[in-house]
Amino acid sequence: MSKFGTGDEHATADDRLAYDVLETAKISNSSRSEIYKSLKLGVLNAKKHGRRTVILREDLSTYLRNLPDYKSKTELVPPKNYQGREP
Repeated sequence: MSKFGTGDEHATADDRLAYDVLETAKISNSSRSEIYKSLKLGVLNAKKHGRRTVILREDLSTYLRNLPDYKSKTELVPPKNYQGREP
């Protein structure tokens, strides 16, 4: 377990205050390279703890919320009896 956790061996990702880059990549289903690129571009914030780079849970959450929305490349026509929101 990373030394930036809660100290509880059974802490889940939601209980943690900060993650290292590898943990951030796993949690966000990204690669380490993508995380470092986002840090370099300034779209993801991080802190330094000695030589370690740590990403606060709030910063990761903000980063993920600000990613662009998924847009389908094809135009789908809903069935005639569809009651939901139009695309």
